[in-house]
Amino acid sequence: MPSQLGAKANGENKNIFLYKLIIIIVIQALSILLIKSSSISLKFTGVVLLGLINAHSIQIIHQCSHFLGFKNKKINDLVGSLLGLQVFINFSSYREVHFQHHKKLGTAEDTEFFGLDKLNKASNMLQFVQCVFGLSKYNDLMTGILKKKEATSGAILKNVVFLNLIIMTGLVFIGQSDLVITWVLSLILITEPVHFLIEIPEHYGCKKISKEKYENTRTIKSASKVARWFTSWNNFHVEHHLNQWIFPENLEPFFDEEKASRYNPIFNNYFEFYSFFIKDVMKREAK
Repeated sequence: MPSQLGAKANGENKNIFLYKLIIIIVIQALSILLIKSSSISLKFTGVVLLGLINAHSIQIIHQCSHFLGFKNKKINDLVGSLLGLQVFINFSSYREVHFQHHKKLGTAEDTEFFGLDKLNKASNMLQFVQCVFGLSKYNDLMTGILKKKEATSGAILKNVVFLNLIIMTGLVFIGQSDLVITWVLSLILITEPVHFLIEIPEHYGCKKISKEKYENTRTIKSASKVARWFTSWNNFHVEHHLNQWIFPENLEPFFDEEKASRYNPIFNNYFEFYSFFIKDVMKREAK
């Protein structure tokens, strides 16, 4: 739970969580209106918009998991659960696994969920594509169900699949099959790869076995205002691991550029990181 230091820092800035939530609801509603239109181009725009805002919502789920949404825990958990349902994330399992990530970071026991840990093991382009589109976590789910194993990312999905099947069946029954199709398409083709792009800068290329947060984690120093909002200030990821009970929008003052430069190259923006990432992947493919 939030420490006294975190509470003090949070007291210096109002929590804007409610505004974030309202933006998500408005854009989701707009996406549905576009999807229901008769224009193909507007439908396509709706699918893309829905996929993007749901990728953003995963960062809001992350904030809820740290008890940094609403002060009322039950409302906080309800919001996290409802947002998670839309993107096949079981909120309670996500929180449990995510807290283990914080606890085990810098050790051999740390495992990045959502299949991102498999990226370093990817030996060909097909495996890389599976990581980008989140297919490995759905494979973990089926492994967990068929072989009765408790796979990490499978556990995050397991309890929401049945609920989503009920929702999808209900939508089809009342004649809204187009919403089901576009929901699934936006999830696989937009939400998953965009979420991958948000998550991958956090630890990719950093030293895995190290207790120094500036060495095992990365901060994108000067992300644009849009990027900060869209990632919910996930660009300050070192600072998040150092101060996990502080509202994400309050993390910037904790950035220590001098210390950060000692351990990892500093990327000023996401474009610089993705350029490095693509070059690094191409080098691996060439070997």
